[in-house]
Amino acid sequence: MQKRLLLVFALSLSLTTALVGQRFRRFGRGRMGASWSRDGRLVRWRGKLYEPRTWKERAAKKAGERATSQRARGFDPFAALSKALGGRVTPRMLGGRRRFSTLPRAPEGNPGLRKNRDARVEVALIGDQLWVTGPKIKTRKVAGGLGGVRHFELSPDGEWVSFIQKKDLFVLGVRDGKRRRLTQDGSEDIFNGELDWVYQEEVYGRGNFRGAWWAPRGGKLAFVRIDEKPVDSFAIVDYLPQTLRIEKIKYPKAGRGNPTIGLRVADAATGKVREVDLSGYSPKDEILIVRVGWTPSGESLIFMVQDREQTWLDLNLADPKTGKVKRLLRE
Repeated sequence: MQKRLLLVFALSLSLTTALVGQRFRRFGRGRMGASWSRDGRLVRWRGKLYEPRTWKERAAKKAGERATSQRARGFDPFAALSKALGGRVTPRMLGGRRRFSTLPRAPEGNPGLRKNRDARVEVALIGDQLWVTGPKIKTRKVAGGLGGVRHFELSPDGEWVSFIQKKDLFVLGVRDGKRRRLTQDGSEDIFNGELDWVYQEEVYGRGNFRGAWWAPRGGKLAFVRIDEKPVDSFAIVDYLPQTLRIEKIKYPKAGRGNPTIGLRVADAATGKVREVDLSGYSPKDEILIVRVGWTPSGESLIFMVQDREQTWLDLNLADPKTGKVKRLLRE
């Protein structure tokens, strides 16, 4: 029983850490809170490393970890980018503060400079171009044609970036600049790797439309697919234009159709996508996927499922290679 509780605690910490990281990244303030060490054995908290069971502090050298980032040791990514581009690049130019909106698929602005877990790799969108830099990396342009992307994220291992362009989800290799399209069916009703209005408003938190999550390593990306076709549309009058304008928004009223949701895992190296097997749930439950994350090793996907009435909650593990699901507990 004790081992089971410790396992649940560790998995919950992993999931909570990912969600805390999302919350603060959304406002451009960087990653805060606890996180797992690179090998998944220790907890990093305020620049120090601790044993998860005893909370005893561990020295960074003994743990094979670096408690401080390369940037803190003197590397200036803005100076490196300025030299490569032949002009001054400043934090203000790159933005980095997501435009807050409660409307799905709203423009986000420039995502700013993003660094991976150990600050070994840093990427930035300058115009529609992706640039990469780092303490031991030649600063260079990796790819172009990235204007207007949304939900731009660098993988924790620094090997990939993910983004949504128009209505489909893509990954791009930081080393070779090769782009892989993961979805083909994005539309007004189909959301891939991002949330619709009701999931944002009532499940993941107001203003948070992110629906894709990188594994700590290995180039695996989990993402949701939401289908809004069963949801009723409502007409809303926009009174700001001089001639007025009618807008339609989807909203699932009580007793009416909910959006349906699925969970998928993509291999960034191949572009192959595997569906997580949710066939164990009955259609009458109208399930909600309320949290998604990864175990510290990145070998298993962890996610939470509820029924529409929220009378129970399942904590599940999924094998990203097969899509098979194992329920750990039901609350």
